[in-house]
Amino acid sequence: MIRLWEQPFESFLKSPGLLPFAVLSRVADPVVALEQVAIQIRDAVEPQAQAIIAASAAIMAGLLLEESLIQRIIGMDLLEQSSIYQGAVKKGVQQGLQQQLQEEHSLALRMLARSLGEIPGSFESRINRLSISQTRSLIESTLLFSSLPDLESWLAIAEKSTEPNTTDS
Repeated sequence: MIRLWEQPFESFLKSPGLLPFAVLSRVADPVVALEQVAIQIRDAVEPQAQAIIAASAAIMAGLLLEESLIQRIIGMDLLEQSSIYQGAVKKGVQQGLQQQLQEEHSLALRMLARSLGEIPGSFESRINRLSISQTRSLIESTLLFSSLPDLESWLAIAEKSTEPNTTDS
């Protein structure tokens, strides 16, 4: 076992593969250490490996430092190139779309309940399977419904028209 915090900082600067761990080594100031690591990454590492090493250094530095400070020092341009960053962005977008879809479903159900009264569970589950564009269309159509059979007809048409629960916009 190697205790990184006991190892001298300079030994991590000798190999690009060790740069991500340098901030966790024996340093007086992790901010200054990260600044030196960022310089090493930009100057001494081949361009193909820069994004990978920068992302790894950012992850390790995240154990000690604030995200905004790390982004400023390492540079968003390098971080944005990494597959780790790209994956996090993709996951965030997917979560945001899923949350938006749930909110749209909830809004549609509230509006339907106001205009038609209590909505049976079977209708709720069908509405929750609608895509975001279908749900928006349902919200727009809500004021046209005067009874549950109107909603039933609308849902039957919508269910035939596209794939369920997609997050199209």
